Amino acid sequence: RFRISSTRTTTSRSTSRSPASIRDSSTGATLKDMTFLTSGYRVVDAMVIGDEDGDGVRELAVLAIRVSDLRTYVQIKNIAGADNTRSIVFSTDLTPMRLKDLGDSDGNGVTDLAVLAVRETDLRAVVEIRNAFGEALKRTVQFEALASPLDMDVLVDPLGIDPPRITVMMFRWPD
Repeated sequence: RFRISSTRTTTSRSTSRSPASIRDSSTGATLKDMTFLTSGYRVVDAMVIGDEDGDGVRELAVLAIRVSDLRTYVQIKNIAGADNTRSIVFSTDLTPMRLKDLGDSDGNGVTDLAVLAVRETDLRAVVEIRNAFGEALKRTVQFEALASPLDMDVLVDPLGIDPPRITVMMFRWPD
């Protein structure tokens, strides 16, 4: 019953900020306004995930890149009540594009977050996977080099037998 509206990143002389507003989808009433990554970041993507910190509130995850060192971050805050802010750090040589929720793909009880990116060292499309909370699981799935990733989605087995599958749509110029 809520929607997230994000306004354009605003800049003043000393700071830049990335605001998000949580609103009731039936009335449009503002439920919560938040600011993410207050200085020196470029926001790339955002999504709502489950309650990973166990406080009973779903969370908003924001994918961004820090401009000073090109490090990829996901910052997570509660969508209601106290923010309970935490950040997950990804590899430094990535240009991030999309953020997806893989569910609990490794069976440890924690949602796994997947970041679709281009690795700068070899221009290969990669998906880096980390836990949304707690111990930082890290897996990297590599895709074809010299093809441009466009988007990513997750295919979930409705019976829950197989782990989620990552699908990446790529573009490659004809040879």
